[in-house]
Amino acid sequence: MKLAKFSEHQRHIGIIGQSIHHTMSPVMHTSAFKKLNLDYNYGVMDVTPEMLPNLISSLRTLNFRGANVTIPYKEKVVHLVDEVSEEAKMINAVNTIVNNNGRLVGYNTDAHGVYISLAYYAEEIKNNYVVIFGAGGAARATVYAVAKFFSPKRIMIVNRTLENATAITEEFAPKFRLTKFFSTNDHEVAV
Repeated sequence: MKLAKFSEHQRHIGIIGQSIHHTMSPVMHTSAFKKLNLDYNYGVMDVTPEMLPNLISSLRTLNFRGANVTIPYKEKVVHLVDEVSEEAKMINAVNTIVNNNGRLVGYNTDAHGVYISLAYYAEEIKNNYVVIFGAGGAARATVYAVAKFFSPKRIMIVNRTLENATAITEEFAPKFRLTKFFSTNDHEVAV
């Protein structure tokens, strides 16, 4: 077994989620840190829901600079950090936590990623119909980005649990009045 060497000045970053043992995030980020000659360590924080509040609180210490947040905690983390960016508030999901001298700030970078990915298709999306599968944190960011930046005529949210899809439509419809929101748990209806 090879033990990792840590320096006292090394900063720690990681990914927080549940059942994420398969993630390639440490390989990707560690390679980038080495290439950029940064003294950072990236780890996996695979936690149960009961452990989440204590884990988030511990990010204020132990040389943690921040963390990525993934399934199923993007929405739960919103209420565990000290401050939430305006965009993360609108989306009601955090995928990035930054430790600013012991103060944890939550951000959502998913929406920007959606915007960049779809910008080329802006004219085709505008005044058209969009179907989004899922009702978790990433889906929330997708709904927000598509509605805000592309103004489709209609957004249909498809999710196995209709109540979760409906909750998103009810939350976002008043924020984006030019777009009609619908929800279903029947993927056949959506397409």
